[in-house]
Amino acid sequence: MALRLELPVATESRSLEDSVAQVRHWLETTDRVLLVCDGADSPELLRRLLPRKGHCHVLITSRAHDFQLLGIVDAVEVVELPHLEAVEFLLRRTGRVNTGPEERAAAHALAQELGGLPLALEQAAAFVVTKAVSFADYLTLSLIHI
Repeated sequence: MALRLELPVATESRSLEDSVAQVRHWLETTDRVLLVCDGADSPELLRRLLPRKGHCHVLITSRAHDFQLLGIVDAVEVVELPHLEAVEFLLRRTGRVNTGPEERAAAHALAQELGGLPLALEQAAAFVVTKAVSFADYLTLSLIHI
């Protein structure tokens, strides 16, 4: 992260702790920042990095259930969408509510493949819209890259 932010990185003469402190300082002093910690299944590892002040927004996705160590007492649990809701989400999010039967069938297959996970559905829908591909094309592309 320090490298991407063009901050000093850990070297033989600079400790990892110093680089982490530099990143945390940047997060605390920069406006309009969203830090996404995806798959943070060991929340205690985030403790050193998370900003303690400032205007940084933090989104943590995790399979863990206890975040009290990070000062988060009441985490929001995001559950899988039921299959039909997942399909409807894909169709609405991509503006394809009135699509034909083949595209609708592909939306069903994609919702099934993604297990109704809201973040995965959103990412897939964003890709479909941005790249102007069909759900079937997305399924083919994603299976190639797995």
